[in-house]
Amino acid sequence: MMNDYKDNKTLTYKSVIKQTIEDIGPISVDTFLPDRHITLHESKHTFTALGEIYHIDNNLTITYSEKNSNIDLMEYILILHYLKNKYIPKKNDSFISYREMPGGAFYYKPFKARSTDMLVSVIQNDIDRLKSNLSQFDYTFEKNNDLTVVIRPLGVLEMLLVYNMSDEEFPAEAELFFDSSIKQIYSTDNVAALAHVVCKKLMVS
Repeated sequence: MMNDYKDNKTLTYKSVIKQTIEDIGPISVDTFLPDRHITLHESKHTFTALGEIYHIDNNLTITYSEKNSNIDLMEYILILHYLKNKYIPKKNDSFISYREMPGGAFYYKPFKARSTDMLVSVIQNDIDRLKSNLSQFDYTFEKNNDLTVVIRPLGVLEMLLVYNMSDEEFPAEAELFFDSSIKQIYSTDNVAALAHVVCKKLMVS
């Protein structure tokens, strides 16, 4: 039964990828990615996003550039949906909670379970480990709480991570907020997937 679920999920993801590639159509990587504020490396058609280095061609085939494994299909979808969107997110100070996404209040508990709660269960008070793992991303530290950091997982799209270590009275906790423009880029499900991908990569040992 579990294998059937995984197979169906994989087929669904592949179908979404195929349809999104068709929707975008062939591109010129050299102009299309910079137009979406994604910086290309000197090595032709490679770029950094979601804590990884990817290779992309003009047919929107995306692979890991430095890992000998198949690309995570959800990462593929997140990149394609970002590229497909014609709205270019702009830096601003307006962040929203997942609760403010359509249906987000209803799904907030499972959202936390697969993102910030998962992160806290591993990091606990090991702020140095968390800071070290941030090096996978483009980020900027803020000056509040034990750790407040703006993370740019894709292009100029921003997420705000607020992390508080435990003390004698309160357990460790974390919260994520998103650039308000994310509503024009991702569905509620995609935002949850983005949070899961980022938090998972911040947990590495």
